[in-house]
Amino acid sequence: MRRILLIAFLFFFFLIKNDKAYAQQNVIDSLQHVLVSAPDSTAVLVLNELSWNYKNSNIDSALAYSQQAYLLAQKLGNKQLIAASLNSNGDNYRVKGEYDTALQILNKSAEIYLSKNDSSELSRVYNNIGIIYDEKGSYQEALKFYFLGLRVAESTSQMGLQAHILGNIGIVYKKQKEPKKVLEYYQRSLEIYQKLDHEFGITVTSGNIGSVMLQTGAYDESIENSLNAIAGYEKLGYLRYVPYSLGNIGIAYDSLGNMQEAKSYYTDAYNRHVSFDNKYEAAYNAKNLAFLLLKLKNYPKASEYALTAINLAQEIDAKEMLKDAYNANAQIEFARGSYKSAYIFKEKYIDLQNELFEETKTKNIFELQTQYETEKKENQIATQKIALDKQTAINGRNLAIIVGLVISLVLLVVIGMLLKNRMEKKQLLRLQQKDIENKELQLNAAIDSQEKERSRFATDLHDGFGQLISILKLNVESIEKQNDLEKRSTIYDKSISILNEMYNELKNICFNLMPQSLVKFGLEPSLKEFAEKVNASEKLIVEVLVFDLNERLTELQEISIYRIVQEWVNNIMKYSDAQRVTIQLTKDEQEVTLTIEDDGMGFELSKLTESKGNGWKNIRSRTNLIHGDLEVDTSVNQRGTHFSINIPIVVNKEKIPVM
Repeated sequence: MRRILLIAFLFFFFLIKNDKAYAQQNVIDSLQHVLVSAPDSTAVLVLNELSWNYKNSNIDSALAYSQQAYLLAQKLGNKQLIAASLNSNGDNYRVKGEYDTALQILNKSAEIYLSKNDSSELSRVYNNIGIIYDEKGSYQEALKFYFLGLRVAESTSQMGLQAHILGNIGIVYKKQKEPKKVLEYYQRSLEIYQKLDHEFGITVTSGNIGSVMLQTGAYDESIENSLNAIAGYEKLGYLRYVPYSLGNIGIAYDSLGNMQEAKSYYTDAYNRHVSFDNKYEAAYNAKNLAFLLLKLKNYPKASEYALTAINLAQEIDAKEMLKDAYNANAQIEFARGSYKSAYIFKEKYIDLQNELFEETKTKNIFELQTQYETEKKENQIATQKIALDKQTAINGRNLAIIVGLVISLVLLVVIGMLLKNRMEKKQLLRLQQKDIENKELQLNAAIDSQEKERSRFATDLHDGFGQLISILKLNVESIEKQNDLEKRSTIYDKSISILNEMYNELKNICFNLMPQSLVKFGLEPSLKEFAEKVNASEKLIVEVLVFDLNERLTELQEISIYRIVQEWVNNIMKYSDAQRVTIQLTKDEQEVTLTIEDDGMGFELSKLTESKGNGWKNIRSRTNLIHGDLEVDTSVNQRGTHFSINIPIVVNKEKIPVM
């Protein structure tokens, strides 16, 4: 009898959820009406559905219903109902930003579903766990659980859940700045939602596609899609999702330079996220407001929002968000003239950036995708093999054929392994040859740099000094022949002027060849002298910040760092259309970090690394000489480039020729 009532409830609820004439409040009212007379097992389902509906408008009510469902399921001792209630409860704690509690609860739910071999609900739990890791900035773990959930959903033909997880995978790739991957997964998700005629799914995914356009620079299209998404959410009654699109519109207007519109949308998004207790998104919009108000020079309000973003990010352990909030506060404090406070926040930003930056991150992410695709194919092969074995048994194929197939398979495996080994050896030889070519290129770049310096030095001496010496010689000779004292005095004054000009010319040649401030006093004075010369040209404003560099580095390190800065700043002046450059040197116990940041236009990094010019080769060559680790963070259609080198403190104190 209980089973019949449960089936009847599920059918009734299906009609409620799929009738577009019902508003969300009507659904809630209907569920509460069913709850009054429902048996206990059905009541658990009703409570969880009430929790799901309230999650979009009142998270505290949602949590209260899911906790009631869990207590009732425990009383019944029904493992599947307990697992379902734990899943609902854990997701509510995720929405509140209490990630550790949410993970503990969801892992318990997954354990129960695994023990009951209930794949249909297990995929939902994996998806919810993936969302938590995504919001925490642990993208590798997020993709791991998303792909687990997707694999289970595909095996159980849960099309709606497949579409939802595909959209979540797209969100991770969006944060990794891979717009092509994002659009691929969003499009797969949208196609499924359209087949199901799922209005909410179509609205969410269309809004997500609009947000990707922020990365491609299609800001007007992004605003249009975001406004359509807002209209869809309001029509469906899912007001919790409206501020996401409001924030995207703020970013678009910010990028278009419409500061007041951007401020209005950022503020609206922030206030709505706070009202829904969505700490992660509230922190994100607070950080965006801080940067915008910094540009508007409203420093007190900018600092207020930056500190709010820091507090919210710390509270939910969102490290990527915390890093950006530290950077915002550092820039605000610097603009206000609070240099000590700016240094403290900048140091926190650098420490957290180094912690989060892992060279293998992107590689691991793509390996997870490859693993997922490979395992999917292996599952298909396994399924086909089972069907083939069954058909073989029915048809009574003899053992000799099977043995022959096995032997053939073994031979193919052996041949495949031999071919693989051969390919690996060829690849190793290619890598070794490439390494030799790179070393030759570095050596040629260094030699070419020396030759150019010598040629320029010879030209300066010949063109500058040669002419001045000739004029001075004529003046001296004319003094001897001139009897008029007044004219002799005039010739003498001109000679002194020529000598002064020769002295200044010699100083410039010496500075270009090797700044005396670098030889006598070290990096900090020489870099500041270089910055003064650039600033005097009025083409660029260069700022030099040095922290904890109390002792001099080796001669090799100082010369190499100086020439690298000189080369990179010259590139900025030529190509980036930048107005401001910040050069920063920071020393700790193990390494020296050189950072050069500008506000110019970004560029495609491959064009630099594959260029035929010697500038980049010289930088790479000098970096290798001091055993440095070089990184460049830039992208097309995005202002600002970050250039950094980490140099170990203890290296061989070899000397190199002046270049």
